Amino acid sequence: MPLFIHEAAKWLGTTPRAIRFYEEKGLLAPSKSPDNGYRFYNADDLKQLRFIIALRELGLPISAVRDLIGEADAFLGSDSNHATTGSGNRVLGKLDEARQSIYRDWTRLSQALKALDTVMAGWFEKQQPTLDELEEAAGHVRESAALLESWRDRWDYDLLASNYREQAVLHALYPVVSERLYEIVHETILEWIDPQTGERGLDLGAGTGRLTAKLAGSGAALAAVEQSAEMLCMLRGQLSHVEAKQGNLLALPFQEAVFHFASCAFAFHCLDERQQQLAIKEIDRILLPEGRICLAGAVFSEEANEEDTGFSVAAPGYPIDTRKLVAFLESQGYEAFVPELAPSLWIVFARKKSA
Repeated sequence: MPLFIHEAAKWLGTTPRAIRFYEEKGLLAPSKSPDNGYRFYNADDLKQLRFIIALRELGLPISAVRDLIGEADAFLGSDSNHATTGSGNRVLGKLDEARQSIYRDWTRLSQALKALDTVMAGWFEKQQPTLDELEEAAGHVRESAALLESWRDRWDYDLLASNYREQAVLHALYPVVSERLYEIVHETILEWIDPQTGERGLDLGAGTGRLTAKLAGSGAALAAVEQSAEMLCMLRGQLSHVEAKQGNLLALPFQEAVFHFASCAFAFHCLDERQQQLAIKEIDRILLPEGRICLAGAVFSEEANEEDTGFSVAAPGYPIDTRKLVAFLESQGYEAFVPELAPSLWIVFARKKSA
């Protein structure tokens, strides 16, 4: 039986104003009574409203909801039961984007909360904070927020994944990294991390999951973080037992310290020095005491250019200074060192000190 707008709002736990807003944005087009022009909502309208309300409450912006309106039947299940993998993936992709945005906001708010606590602690200690102290704390929050938003995918890994599938990362690294060097890095990380059954591990910048699969083969429970939606989709398709989330190294999508180890292969060069330090702080945030970190990749020359590497000038990434990485890790409470590896590769291993 069709419902009028106030009845529909009450049944769905929303407001008539919200329903009218969704109509104004083109998300819904209910029928109207020819006699008085009142809106009424049939079963399909109500199902679409359920879909809209759920997506909005999960944090999706109106633009993302509009993109997914055509998927409502397939996602929720229809009478003809024609839910499709493609539709599910599109919805999942938008949820991934919303989750990543919420985590960025959560990270910013967490940093603001820490800064505010510092100011208040100073107030209680000295009874009167200074304007300089307030401005300094606000400046740290502002700089942290800008740094959090500073990362950009200059390599377009979504396009690379669409074109080259499982070879996308190797194609991005060609000709600096060969298949053999690629495998050497993965095997070396596996050796140093030494994952154990019963441990929880995190693979960062996981790509299509080649290193993730090796680490998971040890019996450890693996999670993976990848910023490329296309690569993440491939990883999920191949490693359904892995907890895979969209995100980047500057805002890891986990709230608590639950991991025994974290690995990162061929992704740290995508970050400049300040971003690398923020990434290490993020990794530290989700690692348990005595947790292990292993970072590795290729040695890029600052003079590398398109003529001698095949890359555009921006493509190879930022040179990695392992001495600075070790020094920063030690400043954060780690025992860190640089194991031996091939001259064209770099690796840093670190263990978090007990609390």
